[in-house]
Amino acid sequence: ATDNEPPPPPTTFGIQTKKTKVSMTELLRCIPSELDEEMDYPDLSGMKRKGRLPPAKSTKASRVLVTCREERPEEEVRAAKAVEEFKMKKFLNVPSKVDCRR
Repeated sequence: ATDNEPPPPPTTFGIQTKKTKVSMTELLRCIPSELDEEMDYPDLSGMKRKGRLPPAKSTKASRVLVTCREERPEEEVRAAKAVEEFKMKKFLNVPSKVDCRR
């Protein structure tokens, strides 16, 4: 690169713009039949993606969580409450040493 050489001409990258007779209102209306011939990118809508992972399988913890969140019938709730409230007669009048109910 010597000082005597002229600078290179400006290079334009990409597709050169072409003059058209279409008015601005027609361009904004966006008619699909006219846009088909000016498509810059390939149509990839029908292409399937390889290597896509299937949805994750449920774990034991997630299955237990689902069963816990389901509403139980009233009979089951009453039976569980009766079991929780059961105390032997000799312990009915004994106060608890640990306060677990907050």
